[in-house]
Amino acid sequence: MVTLYHSGRGVTPLDIKSVRQLAISLGYTFEGEDDLAKQADLGAFFQHYGVTSLSAFKKIFYTTRLTERGIDECQDTTSWEQQFIEGEHFVGETVNQGLRQGLGSLRYQVGKSDAIYEGQFKCGVKDGFGVLTATSGYKYEGPFMNNIMSGPGVFTYPRSNEQSEKPAKFEGVFNGRPHGKGIYTLCNGAQDHGIYDGTQKVGEADVTACNAAAALARQYAEAARRVQQRVQSEVERRRKETMLLEALPEQPVSGCRLT
Repeated sequence: MVTLYHSGRGVTPLDIKSVRQLAISLGYTFEGEDDLAKQADLGAFFQHYGVTSLSAFKKIFYTTRLTERGIDECQDTTSWEQQFIEGEHFVGETVNQGLRQGLGSLRYQVGKSDAIYEGQFKCGVKDGFGVLTATSGYKYEGPFMNNIMSGPGVFTYPRSNEQSEKPAKFEGVFNGRPHGKGIYTLCNGAQDHGIYDGTQKVGEADVTACNAAAALARQYAEAARRVQQRVQSEVERRRKETMLLEALPEQPVSGCRLT
């Protein structure tokens, strides 16, 4: 059995050569190839872990426990932890010495924008209800699955000229982007019903069906905002507890007591 583990403490080398060796040891190979660089089937290996590149694999490696079965099943007992890993700042519930699981807040960069996700995590990734907000003005409220916007949700675009025909909001179905039935509301207030792939309308749909998809999306967005509020409340409560503990004298003072 091959097991990798990195808790974010210390340094473990993980370059392309070591990943190729790991892939070969787990049986992800092209038959008949002798050269290490050609023998390892990295495409199949990365797919096994739900990623498509070495950089994405590294990000999982630094925050989760990996075995030949994939990501270990998460345990139920959680504790709150703060992590600074590869440009990310995470505060939230963890299991297995650092695996993100439960409620949490994650700050990181998306392109040139700073972003914050406040919501649910499962086995190290964004999974469940949450709100993703970027400083560029984008916001998604709804469910995630394996780090991807997935299911009914609401996506709000950056503000633009009120007379503009640029999209202001999409309420509907997502699969990494708007992908299915829903309603686009434009900056000028006009609405467009249909089937979408991103911002492109790829098909017509019954207005009643689109309204139903949008209504469900709003319900899911509201659920995501409730989860976000729980995360913010917990993070703030624990921040105050930490500040209080840091302010306490090292030696107990007679007559003082924490309740």
